[in-house]
Amino acid sequence: MPCIDGMWDAYTRQVMHPGYSLIVRWCKHLEIEDVVRIDHASIVAAATDPKRFIGSWRIAFGDGKLPVTIVPFGVVNATHQYIALRERHTGTAAAPDSPVFAEVFGETVTRRSVCEAIRRSMVLLRLADTIKVDDEGHLV
Repeated sequence: MPCIDGMWDAYTRQVMHPGYSLIVRWCKHLEIEDVVRIDHASIVAAATDPKRFIGSWRIAFGDGKLPVTIVPFGVVNATHQYIALRERHTGTAAAPDSPVFAEVFGETVTRRSVCEAIRRSMVLLRLADTIKVDDEGHLV
């Protein structure tokens, strides 16, 4: 993973598309190839099944398709909300077995597209650091 003064994660995820930001969060727990296979039903089950709760952690998977994975509740909850917002935005519900991260921002999710999303975020951060604005919103 790239690093900007040791804080790449906090800043780059803020300027990424929410889908890519979630993928990066999931990559702390699963390989990218497994992340792109996460389906809607798995997230709904991880977010709502009380047998999967371990305090502030969730057993997210382990059904054979994906490895047993214990992740923070925040990652599962944010992904569940992302699904709900996307369905509300499109007006259609996705099939339970369809991948959550098949496409983000109009592009198919691959290892390369995730790397490009991180690169774009870093470029934006570097540009933001070079542009100074006064209190009135004027470039200085």
